[in-house]
Order: sequence, then C-alpha cells, then structure tokens
Amino acid sequence: MPSRDRDRATDAMVARTSHARAAGSQASSAALVPYLVVLVCVAAGIYIAWHEGSHGGGKGGVIAGVALLVAAAVRLALPTRLAGLLAVRHRATDVVTLIVLGVSLLTAGLVLPGLRVAHRTRSAQSPRGRTVAAGR
Repeated sequence: MPSRDRDRATDAMVARTSHARAAGSQASSAALVPYLVVLVCVAAGIYIAWHEGSHGGGKGGVIAGVALLVAAAVRLALPTRLAGLLAVRHRATDVVTLIVLGVSLLTAGLVLPGLRVAHRTRSAQSPRGRTVAAGR
C-alpha cells in the first residue's frame, strides 16, 4: 500500500508541475512581445539610417530613439516577470539607460539633418574663389 500512495503523490506532483510549467511558459511568451516589438523598431530605424545615408539618417535615428523611449515606458509600467528581456538590471537602471539612449538617438536624428542643411546653405552663400592678400 505505501507504494500506491507514493505513486498517487508522484502523479499529483507531476500534474501540478506541468500546470505550473504551462502557465510559466505562457508568461515567458508574453514577456517576449515587448522586447521583440522594440527590437524590430530599433532595427528598422537603424536600417533606414544605414540604407538612406545622410538623406534619411535623421528619420532612422528618430524611429530608433522613439522605440527606446517606448521601451523605457514599458519597462517602467510592466512588472519584472512580464518585462522579459527588457529587464536586465534594476528597474531604475534599465529605465534611465533606455531614456538616455533614446533621447540621444532622438536628438541626433532631429539635429544632424538640420546641420547638413545649414552647412549646405552656408557654403552656397560664401563666395568661392576669393583671393587672400599677399602680405597676410
């Protein structure tokens, strides 16, 4: 009789473990969604910046920067078990890091195309072929 009780206990434990494993796998699958969304958006921004070069680099930087800022908001809002791979260190560290990187890319994406236009405008306005005095 004791072996029969042991078999029942083992069967009950296996049922509980597999149920817990199934619930845990659903949570881990749901935790991958925010990470994958951010990863795809940042990759799209980098692709746009790389593919279009100096003409579209600003758009790519803006897209990647906004994606990282959204990742910071998601990391701040979701609990650690649902944040998935966005949760690397402590919540505050993750959020500050994502905000700094996002703001940096966003700033670069907004400022650098404007500098290119300003440089082109300045070079068009300056007279070319100006001679320098011999004594100076």
